[in-house]
Amino acid sequence: MALIDRIKTPPEWTPDVLVWKWPSDQLTLGAQLIVNESQEAIFFKGGKALDLFGPGTHTLSSGNIPLLQKLINLPFGGQTPFSAEVYFVNKTVSFSQDWGTKTPIMLLDPRYRVTIPLRGYGQYAIRIENSREFVVQVVGASQGAIASTTANSMLESPIVTCIQQAFGDYLVHKRITALELPAHTLSIVDHVIELLRKSYRTFGVELINFTVESINFDPMDESDARLRG
Repeated sequence: MALIDRIKTPPEWTPDVLVWKWPSDQLTLGAQLIVNESQEAIFFKGGKALDLFGPGTHTLSSGNIPLLQKLINLPFGGQTPFSAEVYFVNKTVSFSQDWGTKTPIMLLDPRYRVTIPLRGYGQYAIRIENSREFVVQVVGASQGAIASTTANSMLESPIVTCIQQAFGDYLVHKRITALELPAHTLSIVDHVIELLRKSYRTFGVELINFTVESINFDPMDESDARLRG
């Protein structure tokens, strides 16, 4: 009797890998899908994230892939071949992701009406909360593995947007100068976390932690000199 195919992550899987794609989309009923602890496996076809499997060993049948079954109308029984992509999603917390403003955030100081460039950097930690949303919106039809460093470039964009909004909100409500912002870092961080959690939910991502290590200005910038003068 022929060996049953096994669909599982490779030995070199590391916590740094957020998503890994099974290299072939040619599958058969009767194959074994092996999902490790802290993983989920999701079937993807035609731009749609379909059936989801948690940890364990699952023998594929038309009965346990109902969403895919409905899409491609698989017959019951046998070892029928079918086509679908399988993504393995890492459900552990991804620690120590760096973020930073690649270009300065331009803020209008409400007191002196001077536009000043601001930079910031820190770290954040995430966990994939909704595998379907993450695969559809972040991974799409990507090939191979999606490491945290790769996803970081996409997840950094909402951070900068939320940082800019939080800075602006703080300046308006507190009526302080832009140069006083670093003294209010902890309060600003709380506001950013609130904004960022809402933004990340649209990606299927849960924000676990967020820190700002520095808020700084270019001391050589003309606007900074005008404020300090």
